[in-house]
Amino acid sequence: MNKYIKYVIVSISFLLGHTTINAQQSKKELSIHLGSTINLISHGISNEDTKSKYGNIVGLSYSFYFNDNWSIGIGVDYQSYRSSIALESIEDSYNTIDFDGDLFEFRYTANNYNESLKIENLNFPLTVQYETSGTRTRFYALAGIKAGFVLNSSYQTNITSIKTSGYYAQYNAILNDPEFIGFGTFNDINTSEEDLNTGMAWFTTLEAGIKHYLNNKNAVYIGIFFDSGLNSIIDQEQQQQEVVTYPTDEYPVVLEYNSITQSKFSEKIRFSTFGLKIRFAFLNK
Repeated sequence: MNKYIKYVIVSISFLLGHTTINAQQSKKELSIHLGSTINLISHGISNEDTKSKYGNIVGLSYSFYFNDNWSIGIGVDYQSYRSSIALESIEDSYNTIDFDGDLFEFRYTANNYNESLKIENLNFPLTVQYETSGTRTRFYALAGIKAGFVLNSSYQTNITSIKTSGYYAQYNAILNDPEFIGFGTFNDINTSEEDLNTGMAWFTTLEAGIKHYLNNKNAVYIGIFFDSGLNSIIDQEQQQQEVVTYPTDEYPVVLEYNSITQSKFSEKIRFSTFGLKIRFAFLNK
């Protein structure tokens, strides 16, 4: 990920220097912003019930005006994302070995599967803004791209019940119990919050609203914005984990539970964000 951070910093530095040279006599604007967001994290799973949750955004931006209407902006945002996914059931099977080293097919059916995701990003936006002419109040619209770097990411799983069994082909036998070897019905499974391995995210961003001048040096923006994820934040090579893992080296057996985000059930994990943003701007004409 370090090479991507270096690329973004170098690109922003180049744009900053280039624009400064060409816009030394132009208006510049430093602004701080904050907002409330509604987040959606799509997994690409058929029959998924994804629920949006609230998040927040706070950051800084710096804009260079080419004329009275057009400007280019760079910035940095801290943004939190919250979302959850619910599935009526998950069913799967795979070959593994038990604690005695015997090969068998582990089968499971999880009912009422729920997973909550929490992700915190540091985003670097590059935008172009147009605003109408006016002495006090203007309408504005901006569009651009964001590069997002994960600061923290975690998940927590809740399953109403899960039924497991083991099929031993060499004996032509199916074991539905006992529970101490990992077979049976297990109820009310609630995992602790676990780290989620996520990667860099790219977004397109759109924003529109009203800009109101308080005086010659200050202005307030009020607008709505929408960010749409362009790539999956989980590498396909990482999506190889089983949702329910049968441990092969412990007895009694305690089943392990992994994020559905990092399993074969998920195709592409993307962010989408809609929200309200307020900016307070300091102008240097």
